[in-house]
Order: sequence, then structure tokens, then C-alpha cells
Amino acid sequence: MTNTPGLTLAASTVDGCRPRSDVGALLLSRYYEAVRAAGRLTLSRERSLLYELCRVVEETDFPFLTIAALHATADAPNLRPGARGRRGMLARRLLALFQASGELPSPKEMQSLNAIARQLAAAPEPGRRFLHAWESLRAERVGAYERRHELRRLRELEEVLAAYPAARTEFVIDEWFRRLVRRVVACQCHPVTRARDADRCFSCGAHAADVGTRPSPGNDKQRELRSLAHRYLRFRLDFELTAVA
Repeated sequence: MTNTPGLTLAASTVDGCRPRSDVGALLLSRYYEAVRAAGRLTLSRERSLLYELCRVVEETDFPFLTIAALHATADAPNLRPGARGRRGMLARRLLALFQASGELPSPKEMQSLNAIARQLAAAPEPGRRFLHAWESLRAERVGAYERRHELRRLRELEEVLAAYPAARTEFVIDEWFRRLVRRVVACQCHPVTRARDADRCFSCGAHAADVGTRPSPGNDKQRELRSLAHRYLRFRLDFELTAVA
């Protein structure tokens, strides 16, 4: 790329910037390289954003690279509207850069992580601590989307355990199934199409009186859930015994 006054100004901004943390230095260098590779450094607007980012990383000590930390830069007190707008744009662009590289969760993964947090918050005590421990273990091996649905079912299992604290394992699982399994119209559409009205599919229009019903979850899924419940209850017991020891 041919050197121009605009490129020289941008490079001098980066060279003269003194980030307070290694994460701040990473934000600055990654953004500079991305804008430079896109050929936008000759635009005065892009250089003003780069200068604003330099101010951010000099003012802020970023201990970790997180989505919340990026958004917080635009929510700092006493910012003028122009600076707040520039920082908001920087936060969105940096978020997209680090999501594209896999260093931050994608939007879909963030939805799942937020859903996991809601399930944990809604879990009854003392079951919440067991779910937290299970989630930490599963996070090492299983994606957030799968964990989201798994944790919802286990939170429902914990509700049964809270209602019947002295019950035997098989009774607890049977009661859990009694609550989660329902009869839905037996069409071939995805189960969500019968979420509001179990007797009628809002996608294909099938009605239970015409085509009959089937269990939801289906038999194969029920076997998977029963296996999950046994594994979780064994984990729960082991975790409790370890904590006591």
C-alpha cells in the first residue's frame, strides 16, 4: 500500500499509543491491522475511530477480553455523544473481529450461554450448586447449544428432587417423566409446531382427532433422557460425597 499522509498519521497514532494492558494492546493492533487490510485508513473517519480506540485502551485496564468489557467502553460516564457513538461503533466492530476469529463466542453461542445462565438462576437450592458443577464439567466437552437444552431438563429434574427430597431414584425419574412427556398430534413436523396446542400442528394443520397422537419427547429421546438422569444423579451423589469428605 502506497504511503500517504493519512497512513502516516494512523501509524503514528498506533506507535504513540500506550495501552494500559496486554488486552488493550491486542484490541488496538487487531483493529489497526483489520482497517489497514481493508484499505480504509485513508479515510478521516477511520482515523478518528483509531484515535478514539487509542484513548480507550490508554484509559482502561482490560484484565480479560470479554464482550461485556467491549460494550462497557461505550457506557463510560461523562462521555460526549460523539465519543459515545464512536466507542459504540468500535465495540461492535471489535466484537465482530474476535467472534470471526473464534476468540469470543458467536451470537448463537451467546444466546445459548445466556439461556444457561437463566436456567442456573432459576434452579432451586440446593440443586443449583450441583447444576453449576455439572455445567462446568460439561463445558469442557460439549457445545453451549447442547448444554442449554440438557441443563433445562436437569433443572426440571432438580425441581422434582426439591419436591421429593427423600424419594428413591426411580420414583424421581418417573415423576420427572410424568411432568415432561406429553401427547402431541402425530404429524412429521418439528415438535415446536405443537408447543402451544398439542392437539393441532400450526405448520401442516394436522389435528389429533384425525391423525392420532404420539409421545413427545419420542421413545428414543426418552431413553436418552433416562440415561442422562441416571448419569446426573450419580454425579450428584459423588459430588456430595466428595464435598463431605
